[in-house]
Amino acid sequence: MELLHLPKELQFHIISRLDGFSLLNVQKVCKLWLEIVESLETTVQIWKQCCLNDIPRNILVQLTGITELMNNKEIKESANLHWTFWKEIYLDYERMSLVRDNQPKTTQVMFTTQLSACTSLRLKDNILVSGHTDGSVVLWDTDDQGQGYFKFLTKHRSHVTAVDVLNTVENMRDIDDWVLGYKVISVSRDVGIHVNNPLTNAVQRFVHYSGSVNAVSCYGGRFVVAADSSILNGQPIWQVSESNSVDTRVTSTLYGHEESCISAVAMWNGEVLSGDVIGNLFKWKIPVDGSDCSKPIHIAKFSVSYTKAIYYDGHVIFCLLGDGSICWRVGSSKFQTLPNTQELEVFSATPVCMACRARLLAIGLNSGSVLIYFFENQKSWDDFNPSQPTSYIKASQDSVNSIDIGDDGEGPVIVTSSTNEGISKFYWRPPE
Repeated sequence: MELLHLPKELQFHIISRLDGFSLLNVQKVCKLWLEIVESLETTVQIWKQCCLNDIPRNILVQLTGITELMNNKEIKESANLHWTFWKEIYLDYERMSLVRDNQPKTTQVMFTTQLSACTSLRLKDNILVSGHTDGSVVLWDTDDQGQGYFKFLTKHRSHVTAVDVLNTVENMRDIDDWVLGYKVISVSRDVGIHVNNPLTNAVQRFVHYSGSVNAVSCYGGRFVVAADSSILNGQPIWQVSESNSVDTRVTSTLYGHEESCISAVAMWNGEVLSGDVIGNLFKWKIPVDGSDCSKPIHIAKFSVSYTKAIYYDGHVIFCLLGDGSICWRVGSSKFQTLPNTQELEVFSATPVCMACRARLLAIGLNSGSVLIYFFENQKSWDDFNPSQPTSYIKASQDSVNSIDIGDDGEGPVIVTSSTNEGISKFYWRPPE
């Protein structure tokens, strides 16, 4: 018996049991099913249900920025977010597959005559921030009509090594203050750490280390940096104020490093991974009582080079080393490595930067190309083969300096920078 011949109430019941991907397609079949889906959207929070059932929690936290989702099995019923919020999150999750079969469009964000060379990029919730060799940190207009428009945020005295964007709103209860929660963190070779509020232009500048600050990682409203001279100074976990101010306070400090120069860091759900210049990779669990921690777990020793960048989401650890080698571990399995010598044979180039967001991984090469990998689900990481990218783009004629991944509300976006070609944006759209 065809489904359309069943009573409407039974069709409603059957459609309410579909996953999100099927819901997106079933509403295109006929007017009745479109009406059923629209009713489900507004009456039973069907998209919230799809997000919780279909999207792994670590990815859901990346897409929403709401860290409490990692710790609660169910969202509090008192947090009545509009159904469009959840639908947009699900669409973001599904749109990542566009990179498989479609070519991106491209536009220029920064022209080379505007600022000094870009050294770092961060794209979060369609907010694009860049750091530069002259110490400038700027916020860009990512709209296609706003090419070349930017807002100056702060100025370091030297080369900016990393920028990141955090949001102090970590739970569903305060989601109405989401727009007010954004803060920009930037670090530099001049030892300075800057916390900036783009809405109020308030900036807090402070120094904790006597050497270069090399990297920064944010999780919720907290951040941690990687820097030289870390054995004595440790790695503080800074909490940023939830108000419009940029006040920060130290909640814990991590000790136990074997090397003073920490080159990379990643923070995720109460854990911090730090890599140093002699190839060690350590993991700390941040004490919930606010005490310090001096007993890290030594999880890897990369003998070929230092750790340049780390991605960690609680399930996957992905490291880019200083010589271009890449190393990764899924769950509790052993680390796998693609050495620099093999990469030259496979890519005819060397990886120099990388970014990962949810189901997408992008690796920038010194040839100007970007390799893009799409993961259907978390099990896809088990079969990850660096020599078989899902697609690739030619981002520049010279080396890619920095890279990041986001979504602009219509499709996935990758931003890249190079010394001779400024900042470029590549964005995917559904086929017309």
